[in-house]
Amino acid sequence: TTPAPPATAAVVDCQGLGRFLSVNSTTLEVSGLDVRNTLSDGLLNSNSTQGSALAWTCTQLTGCAASLRQSAFSGSVARNGAVGGAVTLLLQADYKINLTDASVLVDRCSFSNNVLTGNVSLLSGAGLAVQWAALTTACSVAITNSEFSGNSIQAAAEVDSFASAGLQLYTDGAGAAVLFSEYATKARVTVSNTSFVANNITASTRFGTSGTQRASQELNASAPFGDSGPNSNPNPPPSLRNEALVYFTGAGSGLQVTFRGGSVAGAIAVEDCLFRSNRVQFSFDGGDYSPLAIVNILGAGFSYTCMKEAGSQLLLRGCEFTDNSIASSPGKAGEVPMQQARFRGGAASLNYTIVHDSSALVTNCIFQNNTARAAQLQASSLEGGALSIRVDSSITNSSTTVSHSRFVNNSISSYTRVGITLDSKFQTSDDSGGALDVYAASSALLCNVTVEACEFSGNSLAAYYDNPSLPVTAQQMGGAASLHFNTPSGVHTLVADSVFHNNTVTVSYIVNMQEVLPDCVSTAAGGALSLHTESVSSRSSLLIANCSFTGNALNVSMFAGLDLTNQATAVYAYGGAISVYFYQLPTHQNVTMQQCVVAGNAIYSSVDIFGALANSQGGGVSVMFPDIVADCIVNITSVQFDRNAINSMAQCDIKTTGGGL
Repeated sequence: TTPAPPATAAVVDCQGLGRFLSVNSTTLEVSGLDVRNTLSDGLLNSNSTQGSALAWTCTQLTGCAASLRQSAFSGSVARNGAVGGAVTLLLQADYKINLTDASVLVDRCSFSNNVLTGNVSLLSGAGLAVQWAALTTACSVAITNSEFSGNSIQAAAEVDSFASAGLQLYTDGAGAAVLFSEYATKARVTVSNTSFVANNITASTRFGTSGTQRASQELNASAPFGDSGPNSNPNPPPSLRNEALVYFTGAGSGLQVTFRGGSVAGAIAVEDCLFRSNRVQFSFDGGDYSPLAIVNILGAGFSYTCMKEAGSQLLLRGCEFTDNSIASSPGKAGEVPMQQARFRGGAASLNYTIVHDSSALVTNCIFQNNTARAAQLQASSLEGGALSIRVDSSITNSSTTVSHSRFVNNSISSYTRVGITLDSKFQTSDDSGGALDVYAASSALLCNVTVEACEFSGNSLAAYYDNPSLPVTAQQMGGAASLHFNTPSGVHTLVADSVFHNNTVTVSYIVNMQEVLPDCVSTAAGGALSLHTESVSSRSSLLIANCSFTGNALNVSMFAGLDLTNQATAVYAYGGAISVYFYQLPTHQNVTMQQCVVAGNAIYSSVDIFGALANSQGGGVSVMFPDIVADCIVNITSVQFDRNAINSMAQCDIKTTGGGL
């Protein structure tokens, strides 16, 4: 239901002629306003474009308070802007001084069809932007019973001449953006009974002749990836700054909450909200060349980012995420414009750098028909078609729980066609979790990860390689869910009382336009569920209990139009339903599976390359320890294996083990 201003609302139609109101005060109370068609332009206004309809600034150290009630803001345009399209609420002080006991309340308001546009480095909050530009203590933001619909951030640029850093675009929160720029203590952010519908972030960039000529000479395709996250670091890492001609981050087209400086004893709750048809879309045209682009897209519906979190709680409860998408599209045929790309969470993304003594709980939510799609990638990582939860550095003594939620028909898909023209010697992809991805990218110590009482149905993860001209190293893991850790120690993972039905992983290579096949090593794991470690793991456990895995599958194919031979090409398929993989030196690991049904799952492998290897293991369940093992236990009790299978058709070396287990 669209919240509407009262019948007696004061209608203010600025007819595109200017801003409505800008005020500096300790308190602000707005009620019963209907503000339409305002305009501000950063090239004309000395105070930039913050808040085309309403801009409020408070510089007091304590007691700042703003409330917006029963009001509407629509059709506002902010050009060449930065933070805030229609409404900006800015609380600021010297960064060394604390703001205390400040509050912002938005109740029964609507923000619709507002636009924030430009090619500046940061575009944030086309509908509403709440920015805390100081250290804060005991400050709060509450958004309730409101609607954000049809708001958009539009970033577009054509570049001919550029500095060494090229073009940098950070965009977030087309509907609403809440940003704590500095360290926040005891912050409270509550969003409830609010809808975010059809908000969009779009970015399009094009390089002219001089720019692309320089680009073609300066690319270094082996540069380390590095991901700073939206707003967490105002500049990309130095290794990327010097080489990336385009560095784009798009996050939370519906709602973005950011703690750039970190959060201590904070509480963030998003409850009973609707996120539908929100989009983050990036497109790139490199002209006649293939310049370098670094692209990060996070959570089209809701995105949360925190640099350092201690003693804080995040709650996502009773929300519906439907038909949200993050996507990229290439420019001219034959190019690979995005050399490095990371997409996280088609619907929602929770992103941390460092986490201590904190918790994240996602419960009673619905994720349906959300997607993460990418085309023409040279090095990519797509994580979580619906929900991504990721810690980039370290996580200690913390818990992550996903419970009583439904994941239906969510998907990840990537496509790369012939003609990679970058000065590179490889192509890599690492995709995980068609619906859910939980990832600790560095060390994880004394943590709990729980997935319980959930339904995963019809989710998919797919990667397509059309006549690859470079060697490919690819991993596609977890058609429904992927739980993976870099260096876990004392990490206990529970998957319980859940149903996994008709989830799939598909990897397809088509080689029909060339006479030589580059070396391709492809791994597909866990048609439904994948759990794996990337480095040394110790004193950890996995328990899968009271779950049903039915009709899940791995589909791996490599087709050649000509009779091709390549003995360095290998296709690995592990676990039609479940894959558990401990990569390096596992010690004191305990894997238990009990009271489960594993039925009608399969691996389908078709490889038409002479001399290649097709290795398929575990039509139902695969548990692998490929390195030296010490004190590890695998206990499978009261599990029904029924009608699982491995089907291989290949003109190559075939290895199959364990139709069921």
